[in-house]
Amino acid sequence: MTPTRLPRFHPLLPWSRLRPLSKASESLPPSPAVPAMSDRPSRQPSALPTATDSPNHPSDGAAGPLTAAQIQETVYNYLIELVQTHAPEYVLDEFYRLFLGHQGAVNQQALHAIYQLIFLNDRDAFHVAIKRTCYILINNWISRRYGKFIYHLIDLFDQAKTANLSHSVSHSVSLNRLREWVHEFIQSDDFEELKLFAARHEIEPTEDVSQTLTQWTPPVAERATKAVSKAPAQPEPHWSSRYVGQLLVAQSADPDNPKEQREAAAIYARQWRERFKFDLAMYMAKSQSLRIDRRQLQNPTNLGDRVLKIVKSIVLRTGNHSYVSLANLFLQQTQGLQFSGYKKSLLKYLILENVQDRTIQLIRQKLQAKLDDIFPDRYQHALSDWLHQQTCRELIEFLTTEDLKSPSRLFLLILSNGSALTLAIFLLKLVLICPSTRSHLDLCIARLVKYYEQFDEQDCRWVVYFFDIFNVTFAIHTENVRYNLVPIDDEAANGSAEDATASDLSEERYDLQLRRSMESPKLDRYRLFLQTAASTQLPSTGDLFEEPVPPSDPSDG
Repeated sequence: MTPTRLPRFHPLLPWSRLRPLSKASESLPPSPAVPAMSDRPSRQPSALPTATDSPNHPSDGAAGPLTAAQIQETVYNYLIELVQTHAPEYVLDEFYRLFLGHQGAVNQQALHAIYQLIFLNDRDAFHVAIKRTCYILINNWISRRYGKFIYHLIDLFDQAKTANLSHSVSHSVSLNRLREWVHEFIQSDDFEELKLFAARHEIEPTEDVSQTLTQWTPPVAERATKAVSKAPAQPEPHWSSRYVGQLLVAQSADPDNPKEQREAAAIYARQWRERFKFDLAMYMAKSQSLRIDRRQLQNPTNLGDRVLKIVKSIVLRTGNHSYVSLANLFLQQTQGLQFSGYKKSLLKYLILENVQDRTIQLIRQKLQAKLDDIFPDRYQHALSDWLHQQTCRELIEFLTTEDLKSPSRLFLLILSNGSALTLAIFLLKLVLICPSTRSHLDLCIARLVKYYEQFDEQDCRWVVYFFDIFNVTFAIHTENVRYNLVPIDDEAANGSAEDATASDLSEERYDLQLRRSMESPKLDRYRLFLQTAASTQLPSTGDLFEEPVPPSDPSDG
């Protein structure tokens, strides 16, 4: 039987009209009534229901207490049905009553399941349950374009945190334990990852976030915070929040995360990349117009007004052949080679032999030594897709983070010598010849962001500058927006030059080669011309960013 859907919430309708659950929920056998937690002295809890008492457990005659996994499944099944058959406002209120308000939930079976975790004193099981439940709601809301309710979900935790601070220690051991667990979850890395889904640029552009946050507040939360003074203003977002795309990729690639979290993170990572690409193209197109007030433009980067000239320098750096053309040429010329010949060609592809810069020469030596160490026993083997992919992955890690925790020595060497763009180009070349490594590269960048977020932005400005250059470089060369330089007349060139030199490049010491190219007078003789495919548009929330399946090692049989 198809469950009936409740009407959407309307602020003029009484809340009691939203109370009935679907018929499917009403048909479930009622669980033992459990009184709401209170501040009265707690009594000895009754025995937990046995496995045969559970409607989801097969009746095989074996009796015993429910496991934590079975208890969690009871909560998951209820929330999955609820989010698929009821309005988001109703789901949020029930979520608050189950996990944060600790009383008044409509479904006594789900509420009793949470109490069982408390009686078992299984902190980790509760932590997993509340985390996965959040992503069950997020995934379903994304698919139904209810993304704004993710903001309300995060806001519920903020309200619960404020409300718990106002409460004194309870006489109820269970209530104190539950409050402590909720507080620990709010302070955990899992909650910080959850907040990434409420980043401002991830909502649909037609939605007004400032309005959605004030349209609805669950009655339970409202009563809980009624006597509490207004919460202090939110602090300035940490600088690492500007790299949400890479951080979400890291979530989607972590096998320890629940399936719902990995799927939601993959969707939002793809959306973030598409949004950044679109916003950068729009900014580049509008910033070259003399009729536009530059102060009204939304710069998606953190490179200031000089980003236009930086982009011109990056595009001009490609010369007569684009990086895509060079990548295709490399792949053609290495077909049929032995692995030893492939590695020699790969080094020449990454670094031209006629470059005499001392830093580049040192980097070449480091890369040569690394290539010699990659599968030395397969020196005479024919090149395979697996060898090609594994070599590119190892070079990406060698250039970024070899332990997926801290920066590699070569990463520090390149950036300390003022070669941020050079490093970005190395990584770009590797991804262009092996696109399946893009997700792994984003994972490495995310690990670097997580490592450096312990520092203030001013203390690691050089690496923040690299993250910005990395995003711009990949938006220019790996997406379906083509950036071309078109010659213009002298009069227009003078105007462009004046705009380009209006601000000082404070990061010039972080990228010496880029600074020299930006000082070239040739840049003032060109305008950026952008071409976009006719079908280019932001992806729907149903699109998944799936990482390609790596080829298997032929030697494994």
